[in-house]
Amino acid sequence: MAKRTPHSIGGVAMIVLSSDRKYVLIAKRIKQPGAGYQIPGGCVEEGETLKEAAIRETREETGIVLNPAKTFFSCAIQSGYYGSGNLHLIFYSIVNTDEIPPNPEPHKCEDWQWYTKDTIPDGVWYRMSRMAVDNFFSKEPQNYIEDQTEIGKIK
Repeated sequence: MAKRTPHSIGGVAMIVLSSDRKYVLIAKRIKQPGAGYQIPGGCVEEGETLKEAAIRETREETGIVLNPAKTFFSCAIQSGYYGSGNLHLIFYSIVNTDEIPPNPEPHKCEDWQWYTKDTIPDGVWYRMSRMAVDNFFSKEPQNYIEDQTEIGKIK
């Protein structure tokens, strides 16, 4: 694995939305690092674009195959979570189903569930996921967010 340097890509994540854009797909991660609620996401592999990485991570974690033409940039979050200045690129995609997807990685997280912005669970969250979801559903979403919390803190 390449050493992370300031202002490198820390990871990608995907906000998976129902066709009416009212529901977001969330699971509770049960394995470290980042135990807590999360959206699909992970690292970029060599040779992938950022969008391709977010789509692949979503497929690996949920079994959902997203349409690249219906996948869009949401925001960038600059965070000290993995070290000073790393960027997390967040995408969103709309799917034509409200069925609960399978859980191909039960050793990593509990089942995926659909939530509205008003029913999103309280509790411990993987910080990037919560910031991304809150930003997406806010009245004035930002395309760049600077996270000022201490390294390793989870909301």
